[in-house]
Amino acid sequence: MESSTHLKLNLSLTGTSSSILAVPVALPYDKPLEGPITDYALLTFGSVVNAEYPVRSMMLPAEGYQIEETSGRSTSHNKPWWFLYNIKTHHGVGVALAYSGNWKFEIKPRGQQVSIHLDTLPAGLSAFEEIGGIPIPGALTSEFTGGWDYGAQPIVRYIRTKLLRDLGPDWPWVQYNTWYGTQDLGLTEEIILAAIPKAAAVGCELFTVDAGWYGINKRTSFHDTLGDWKVNPERLPRGLKVISDAVHQAGMKFGLWFEIECASKDSEVAKDHPGWFIHDASDHKRYRMIFDLTQPEVLNYLKDKLDVCITDFSLDYIKMDLNTPLTFEGEKNSRGNDLAYDHVKGLLSIWRHLREKHPQLAIENCAGGSHRQDVTQAGFTDTHWVSDNVDNHANLMMNYSYSYLFPPEMCSHWTVKPDANDPFMDIETQFTVNMLGHFGISGAIWEWDETTTGILTERIALYKKIRPLIRRADVYHLTEQVKVGGSIQAVLYVDSVNQQAIIFAFQAGAPSLATTLKLPGLQPDTTYRIIFPVHFGGSQVSTGQELLDKGMALTFPTPGSSAIIQIQSEGNCNL
Repeated sequence: MESSTHLKLNLSLTGTSSSILAVPVALPYDKPLEGPITDYALLTFGSVVNAEYPVRSMMLPAEGYQIEETSGRSTSHNKPWWFLYNIKTHHGVGVALAYSGNWKFEIKPRGQQVSIHLDTLPAGLSAFEEIGGIPIPGALTSEFTGGWDYGAQPIVRYIRTKLLRDLGPDWPWVQYNTWYGTQDLGLTEEIILAAIPKAAAVGCELFTVDAGWYGINKRTSFHDTLGDWKVNPERLPRGLKVISDAVHQAGMKFGLWFEIECASKDSEVAKDHPGWFIHDASDHKRYRMIFDLTQPEVLNYLKDKLDVCITDFSLDYIKMDLNTPLTFEGEKNSRGNDLAYDHVKGLLSIWRHLREKHPQLAIENCAGGSHRQDVTQAGFTDTHWVSDNVDNHANLMMNYSYSYLFPPEMCSHWTVKPDANDPFMDIETQFTVNMLGHFGISGAIWEWDETTTGILTERIALYKKIRPLIRRADVYHLTEQVKVGGSIQAVLYVDSVNQQAIIFAFQAGAPSLATTLKLPGLQPDTTYRIIFPVHFGGSQVSTGQELLDKGMALTFPTPGSSAIIQIQSEGNCNL
């Protein structure tokens, strides 16, 4: 239920958060607010397949707002984050779910008050875990005044300081992934060995072999051979250890894809152990069997499979996917609980096992293109996949908005098809757009021309320079989320401790080359030097107050260009 009334995102450039960190709460979460309900604006984030992270802002209708997730994956249709703001009192509340199963959220009028309610679906499922002080199921909440960013920042800071691990000064590692260069059936030892030196030469630090490395021959799709996790003898005749050794000898870390929660119906494990899987009324609709993670022998089998692969292939990184909705019909084998709830409990036990037995292993949460991407994963995994949509234009929109919800360093996305003929985004911009978070590439890198690889090499070198700031920054959204060809889009990353900042600005084919950006989050009395890229003019000196009141003028040299603008306090040259 949504109103057609759209509200501009930047209600105010200035504001305050009531606390530095969000507050963890148990479910059900109920909070009354002073009404009436039609005085409230709501910010939400969509999550349909290949269209993740659209930002939606609206005035609430008189009847309120209600939404449910029933797919068994917490973010299949909407990201479970909500920011509610009273346009008269300027007071707001943010809520972020920490539970990877089904849920229900509603905002209802209660006379001259508004009632917020968030709970599991079915209601009342008890907490079974705690991570970083948050009960699971649970939530994080924040209160704020002013712009939406002041409600989002305490939640992001909590995730960063209480849930994420410190993986060292080189995190997040620049990644090359094989998927869009091979598309499953094209994955071969020859192609992988050809890609390794290319990825290393441009500066990649992680080389991940995606789906298709297992199975029985070159003709079977990755969909049809899940569960046994045996190296495909036709595609990789010398095994994965040869690949792992080549990656490590090239100076990169080695990663591998899994969909550990499922098995194909034709797999050995499905045939030998039919009782290891969930069976309910929807079996006939599924193309994959779902392991029953309530059974100790199942969990032991899956943990052992992961342990063996991690050890035998010297893995530094694993990508954990789930391309199967956990939609169940009936409660057979439910042990008295909701099946999705039981599945989440089992999954977290697998993740906890990996953390304890392989503490140096980095884990990516994928789940069908970010469809299980709530607060919970930050306590057990290190990065997550933003979307299966890797169109360059879509990247611009999606990478703008994930930083409302998560620390940007844990949001992984790739440039896949750099296109020199794109009228709205030049090649440099097509790489820059994925530098806002965990930067990666995929595709047929061995076919990219010298100009493209030269630009990529320069972008990776710059990314390695700025990523320490990305890991520390509060994010301010300076413009609306825009479609390519619509308007200029810009985001500000501020490291307040070190008095440094970065602006990512994209012309994206807008009608004008010029704009003025007002910059919040800087110290008013501090003098800053603004360092523009080559072709954008020389440096500029302004106070934080001037940058907020008058703004920073920016002129792009050409349509489709972009800028990474570095800002540092005078005398601070550490960026």
